[in-house]
Amino acid sequence: MRAKDRRRQLLKIAADLFARRGYHGATTAELARLAGITEPILYRHFEHKLDLFISVIDDAGEQIISGWRNALEGLDDPQSRLSALLAGNPATGRPGRGPYRVILCAMAEARHNPAIRAAVRTHLTAMHAFLAAEIVQLQTRGAVRSDQTPQALARLLINLLIGGEMATGGVMPRTPATPRKIEPAAVLQALLQAP
Repeated sequence: MRAKDRRRQLLKIAADLFARRGYHGATTAELARLAGITEPILYRHFEHKLDLFISVIDDAGEQIISGWRNALEGLDDPQSRLSALLAGNPATGRPGRGPYRVILCAMAEARHNPAIRAAVRTHLTAMHAFLAAEIVQLQTRGAVRSDQTPQALARLLINLLIGGEMATGGVMPRTPATPRKIEPAAVLQALLQAP
């Protein structure tokens, strides 16, 4: 396998493994076994486990923003863009569930490790900038409320998307009060609607 393809394969397998087991629960030995390689081959691509985890965070962040760009491509109508941003976004839709779970795993580890914290901050900053820029356009065209700043609404979107993914993705424990299915897109639509 070419080095580029092998690296892509390792990132994909590692993302799934970290999302399921967490940073401390996943081992490089298990990753190598799942990829059908030896650990020395794994270390040709990544210096150590932390390097691999940060690469997975970076890759997941790029996938999420790329997913939004793809969902919005070719849409000019503000309501269609808003709908695509909310309902078809990679954080709540099936395509983004894997990458987003990695980000949630990284957020759990961030307080213990400055390198992980920096990687998570970089991702959330990029995600915030992307959403704020989109909200500016939607506000200009009257599709999103303008009594809040784009930055505040972008933060709201990020917080709700993370919370919705945590609840529906099985990260947060279920209680009798937890709804069976949270529909983040419907909640966000109501919060963002222009008055």
